Amino acid sequence: MAQPINETDALNFYLSTTLPPPGNGISCLLAALRDARKDTNRDLITGTILTDIQHHGNWLGTVGYCTVLDQIGTSLGRRDYTPSSNRKLIRALENFHPVRFNPNEANTLYALRCCFAHEFNLFNKNAKEPALQHHFRVTENSGVLIVNPSIPWNGVYTNRSHLNATTVDLQEFGDLVEGLISNIINLNQQSDVSIILQDGPEELISRYTLNIVRAPRP
Repeated sequence: MAQPINETDALNFYLSTTLPPPGNGISCLLAALRDARKDTNRDLITGTILTDIQHHGNWLGTVGYCTVLDQIGTSLGRRDYTPSSNRKLIRALENFHPVRFNPNEANTLYALRCCFAHEFNLFNKNAKEPALQHHFRVTENSGVLIVNPSIPWNGVYTNRSHLNATTVDLQEFGDLVEGLISNIINLNQQSDVSIILQDGPEELISRYTLNIVRAPRP
């Protein structure tokens, strides 16, 4: 009978930043980060922006970073803190952002995640929760993560202008997620990260391990 996986070993594998040889398993977290970094022109291992290449605000790369936050909010928690939200992306920000995250900005990023991941557009219509209703504009390299609109968007798709658009810098968002990952790794070294999945370490490894198999060449 195989020995049970302990939490320390499971977390160390899940949070590993080392790409293994072909044929070996990697965590789905690292796989998502690798692809998000590739699409946003960052170093595949460190997440550092490649300054000689532009287009760090790639939409698909941003969806990848949103997925990273969703996965973290599903699987990991802090030993010393309980987040207020049940939304996975916001839970990840509340738990692991180095500075306590602004709830309004967390809602805005969650709304961006919804419109990108669900329909790949720039509108998130939600009359029941005005904090999540946005008409977005996206940019990169502005130095500001979120610029709120002068007036709220009213949910009418034809009513869109610079006055009611919420602007999000996708390069800054990528930097935010990369900083959050670094913070999780540091917190794990301090034994301040826990697995919140129902079946603990076994589920983390089974659910979030990607085995890459290289097909033989003809």
